[in-house]
Amino acid sequence: MKKLFLIALACCFTIVGCKKSDRDDDTSTNSSEDYAFSTGLVYDVFKIVHQASNTSQGIVSSTTVDSTSVFGCDTIIFDGSTTPKTLSINFNNCSSSNSRNGYINASYNGFYDDLGTVTTISFNDYILNDFTFIAGTISYQYNGIVNNFPTYTITFNEVKIRNNQNQKIFYSGSYQLAIIDGEATPLFNDDVYEITGSTTGRVFKGNAFSAQVVDKLTINGNCEWVSSGQALVKPESKTTRTLNFGSSCDNKITVTLYDINYELEMP
Repeated sequence: MKKLFLIALACCFTIVGCKKSDRDDDTSTNSSEDYAFSTGLVYDVFKIVHQASNTSQGIVSSTTVDSTSVFGCDTIIFDGSTTPKTLSINFNNCSSSNSRNGYINASYNGFYDDLGTVTTISFNDYILNDFTFIAGTISYQYNGIVNNFPTYTITFNEVKIRNNQNQKIFYSGSYQLAIIDGEATPLFNDDVYEITGSTTGRVFKGNAFSAQVVDKLTINGNCEWVSSGQALVKPESKTTRTLNFGSSCDNKITVTLYDINYELEMP
């Protein structure tokens, strides 16, 4: 009897010890990392087009600047006499702080700085470092001065970005962007943006996700990453993660899952 009891007790411990909790199978931070990184990528495009538009006579209603380049190694080509107005930025082995190739294209249904004007951005083999924008569009409308700041409604329409391992991320969403500093100058380097909104998509490793900003994200014009703010990121069929971007310009983020903090670095 004693032997049988010991065998039964050992089996119980084996079952309890081997049983996994949901937490054991829910530890990935891929969705949070890829969402954080790709948010920096898509808003880098906004910065470039914003500056190119504001420094192109005929695209903006009035400017004392008529620039032919954003970084000095690219070429701005624009036509303000057509309907819609058009602008292309040609990056031919353009290396400033980052390496860029290909084209970013924009069209406008009015002057860039007129209330209600919609800007639509598309890509032609545009490459930022090792990431290629292969599909999708970005469109945004100028809403005028809202709460003292120039404000835009931005829509990301199935923007597809491929990395150098042939993995793809899909990024769709709707955001409000306010320029809270730097708008007095035409260059984006001194700009500071606050954004709110939500995203759905699929990350490089194939997982579907959704994300919602819960504490305004801050993006500095001279920084390639999101500088501060928080978002809730929910991978499909998984528990929601809390993503914290910190409080300074760096590639570090914190992802909180089941009260455990993961300190991570983006590419």
